[in-house]
Amino acid sequence: MKSAQFNITVGLIFLLLAGGWSVRSYAMVEHRFARTYMSKDYLTNGIFTGGQSSTSSTSFSILGIRRIYAARQKIERVVVKLGDDKGHPLIDKVSYFHVAINDHLPRIEMDLSQTVASNVNEQKLKKIFLGSPYVKSAQINFDPTDMSMTIQLRLKKPVEAEVFELKRKNSAGKIVLDMKALSGRSARAS
Repeated sequence: MKSAQFNITVGLIFLLLAGGWSVRSYAMVEHRFARTYMSKDYLTNGIFTGGQSSTSSTSFSILGIRRIYAARQKIERVVVKLGDDKGHPLIDKVSYFHVAINDHLPRIEMDLSQTVASNVNEQKLKKIFLGSPYVKSAQINFDPTDMSMTIQLRLKKPVEAEVFELKRKNSAGKIVLDMKALSGRSARAS
């Protein structure tokens, strides 16, 4: 009996690997490393990673989040200002982050590793995104096990997004997320 189950399992694996069975996979998504400047390199579905993780026992914090909408360009910018574990600006540095853009659900999730504190709670976050042309709702969650924070933006419709980081010698590091409506080419590809 065990050998029959083993043979069936091996056969199914072979079919999947050989392409004999059609399975939709979301494992292959486009990945970009966040630049230190705006490049207008937008994604509709994929991930951006950037920053650096702490090599010591230091953790990070969110000092503030602001949203700006440029009506003429129809670009909404979200700026996350970063600090150290004591709430002081994180000078000339950006903590490690992972931003996933999902056009199927549609939403954007920003995971901030080793981030244990925030000056922005859920109520403030909802107020920040009130009146947003692209964001339907916003949540912020803290995972004490992973010592990370996740900012989740549920979108009104899929968008194109770009993420870059700003590091300056005299001010706090920032993660910048730009969103804009899908262009005709991107809308057809989705």
